[in-house]
Amino acid sequence: GTIPFMAIDLLREYNSPSKDFTHTFSHDLESLIYVLIWICILYQAPNEIRSDRTIEQTCLKHWALAKTSTDIRNLWDQKVGQLSTRSVLSEFMPYFELLKP
Repeated sequence: GTIPFMAIDLLREYNSPSKDFTHTFSHDLESLIYVLIWICILYQAPNEIRSDRTIEQTCLKHWALAKTSTDIRNLWDQKVGQLSTRSVLSEFMPYFELLKP
């Protein structure tokens, strides 16, 4: 998968895969949520890329820049933290406010 959008379980498996791990539909649904978060933070509205901040200035910086095994391990930790505290929601653009839980 594409690293920024990978489910947390898949990120954990990325560095040390186990033979009994099964990729399920729930991993795909989780990935879809990450795509939606990406859009809500980096787009002002449909087809309008955010102009006031770059990706490096958002909470998605580490999502986009994860390349090494250490980066991916850190991304796993960061996603868990961001989702448990809902900190990603504070960076949603106003157009997407209604999508917040």
